[in-house]
Parts: sequence; C-alpha cells; structure tokens
Amino acid sequence: ICISRRAHEDVQDRLDTVFDDLGEHSLKNIDRPVHVWRWRADGTSAPTAAISAAAALRRSSDRPSIAVLPFDNLSGDPDQEYFADGIAEDIITALSKFRWFFVIARNSSFTYKDKPVDVKQVARELGVRYVLKGSVRRAGSRVRISAQLLDAQSSNHVWAERYDRELADIFDLQDEMTETIVGAIEPELGAAERERTKRKPPDNIDAWDRYQRGLWHLWRYTRDDYGEAEKLFQNAIDLDPGFGRAYASAAFLLNSRIVFGWTDTPDQTLGQALQAGKQAVSLDDKDAFSHFVLGRIHTTRGDLEGAIDELNTSIELNHNLAIAYFGLGLALNWSGRAQEALTQAHKAIRRSPHDPALWSFENLAGVACTRLGEYADAVEWLRKAARHPNSSFYPNLNLAVAFYRQEDLDRSRAALDAALEMRPDLSVAAVARMLYPMRSDLKDLYLETLRDAGLPE
Repeated sequence: ICISRRAHEDVQDRLDTVFDDLGEHSLKNIDRPVHVWRWRADGTSAPTAAISAAAALRRSSDRPSIAVLPFDNLSGDPDQEYFADGIAEDIITALSKFRWFFVIARNSSFTYKDKPVDVKQVARELGVRYVLKGSVRRAGSRVRISAQLLDAQSSNHVWAERYDRELADIFDLQDEMTETIVGAIEPELGAAERERTKRKPPDNIDAWDRYQRGLWHLWRYTRDDYGEAEKLFQNAIDLDPGFGRAYASAAFLLNSRIVFGWTDTPDQTLGQALQAGKQAVSLDDKDAFSHFVLGRIHTTRGDLEGAIDELNTSIELNHNLAIAYFGLGLALNWSGRAQEALTQAHKAIRRSPHDPALWSFENLAGVACTRLGEYADAVEWLRKAARHPNSSFYPNLNLAVAFYRQEDLDRSRAALDAALEMRPDLSVAAVARMLYPMRSDLKDLYLETLRDAGLPE
C-alpha cells in the first residue's frame, strides 16, 4: 500500500507503523511528480522491497527513467574514489532538473557500487528504461572520463564518449564534466524516445508516445511536419489534460508558426500560444522548458523585458537547459544587446552540441556577430547553421546580410537565392511580419539591407 506525502504527513504521528520513503515518482495521468511512501505492515523496513515497489510505480508510468550508476575508479588510487563518486552524484543532480524524465535517487543507484553490473537486472530492479555508467582513470596530471548511455531493454548503446582533460582544479573539472555529459545525454535521450515511439504500433500509443511523435515532427521545421505535430500534441492533451509538457510544446509550435510565417492570423495564433504557455507553467511552475516557451512567446509579443525575466527563471530552474540560453540570447539580440546575445548563444552551443535546434543556436551566434561587425565569424556560424538538414531559410537570409555588409554582392545574392529557393514566398513585407518585436531601428536597418541585396518587396 502506497500513500502520498500529504497523507503520510497526516498519519505519521498517529499510527504506530513504519513507512518506506520511495522518493518522487512520475505517475500516469498526473503531471507533477508525486512523493510516495510505502506502508510496511510488519513494522520493519525492507530497502530491497522498497526499491522493488518504487520500480513497479515507475513501470506504471509512461515517462522514461534513468539510473546513473557509480562511476568506476580505475586509477588504482583509493583517494580518487571521491572524485568518481562526485561526477556521478553531480550528474544525478543535474539530470533531475529535466522534468520530462525520472532520475533514480543516489541512494538507490549507489547500492550497486563495487558490484558486477548487469544492465538488464539493474533496469528490472530499479524500474528504469536507461542506464548511464562510466569510469574515471587518472594518470599523473591527466584524467580520462568515459561514459556510456544504454537502453536497458536491449543493452544497446544510445551514446558513448570519452573525455581527456588536464587536472588543474578538480572541482572546476568536475563541474565541466557534469555540464558536458549532461548536455550530451539529454538530447540523446530525447532522440531515443522519439525513435522508440515511432516503432510502436499506431493503435498502441498513449499520451507520452503521441507527445514524442509530435516532437519528432516539430524538430524537422517544415510546415507539413508542424501540421502533424500540432495534431499529436492536441491528442496528447486530450488523453492527459494534466500533461504540462504537451501544452508547452504546443505553445512553442504556435509561436514558431509566427516566426516562420506559417499562419494567416498571427495575432490569433499568438493569443493561443500565450494561453497554452501559461497553462503549461500553471501545471508545473518548476519546469524550465515551460518557462522558456513562455519567454519565447513574450519575445514574439514584443515584451522583451518580460521575456528576459521569464528566460532567466528558466535558467535558474535548470542551468543545463541549452535552449533557454538560446531564448535569452534571442531576446537580448532583439533588444540591441548583441554582445550579451553572443555570449548566450555560445552557452547554448556548449551545453548541447547535438541539439535538434542546434542550427538556431548557430544562427543566433551569426546574427550577433554581424551586428558586432565580426563578419568572418558571422559567415562561419551562419554557414554551419545552413548545413544542418533541418535548418530553415533564416541562416541563408542572414548570410545575405553579412555578405552585403562586407560589400561582397555576389555572395550576398547567392545566399539570398538559396533562401528564396527554400521559401519562394519570402519578401521584405513577409520578413517584417515575422520580426515585428525587434527594436524598430534594428529591424529597419535589417530590412533595408535585405531590400538593397535584392529581396523583393
């Protein structure tokens, strides 16, 4: 028998019995994590039984879960044990900020320390879908850290990487490795979930599966894919009205329709986006992604101060959420603060170098460099952004501006032609509608450059 934290608080001093603390769990049809206590009828605590009960609860949830096992110390130096443990503990803490998946608490995952590990057995006992394991090896002043993310059901590698670093300040290195590994893991987990749900039969997909399929279409950045994503997000909301992330993603999609010029009623679409964004935050005000989405919507509304406040809240809730730094950088850039925008773009890229939205991070860096007159860097960033298979017309459009500012008219025209090939309906008026929150002097200069470069009115 399991009860919630509120029920436990009511009865703990009134009953002569023992409860096992199973921690927080994501439960079906409940968007917020629920803190669960398990009643022990015999009055004794049984940790193994408690873990098994917790695993059963996690398996009843649609959401994915991950266990971070203790990192092996391969240095042969017992004094390095704390460093290996510290890496794993910090990764657990950082991953727990991403509220779309469940992270096993340290006390449970560290019961496997110094034991032979069978990934499938760990997954069964802890009720997880993914397992992260790793090792630390120190030799003199250098340290090698290896990590691998496994799909526990198949034991297949989802992601693996090795890092070699100089050991100057051990705490700085620990922070760097935590940020780097977490930044790599989160988008890989998302990609694995999207692939997993694509393989499920259409008549056997629930709200979580529909949400993941919606994300797969969302990150492709095409008008047709956005139509499919919108249907899937609405399906997920219909099946689970408390699913905050589905509202947030639907709001992000609606906002993006305006940004890409894929709506004939931008004011109405913006109102719907704002409503869905506020609903997402009200369902879970600790979800950094929902605050990011609301910040992006405020940016599109032209409320740049409100956007910056909301995006700073997102970063405070999860300082590893790369897309929040992108959102903050975009709002700063549109406010005329290009140097600060470039700093935020670099933070986004560093935190998630394989993000499905990476092209937009690089595009922001290129635009900020153009505004700062750093044209060589601008061209490098924008060319990178344009090469991504899911990139939009924006990088080529911005390349046209960067080349025109350098008086390289041939390359400017070639970049503009590439943008028009992707979006034949582009015009000065259409771009103006997409960028209406931008500070008027910056927008006028941008549009004038595009007009001079040859973009039709």
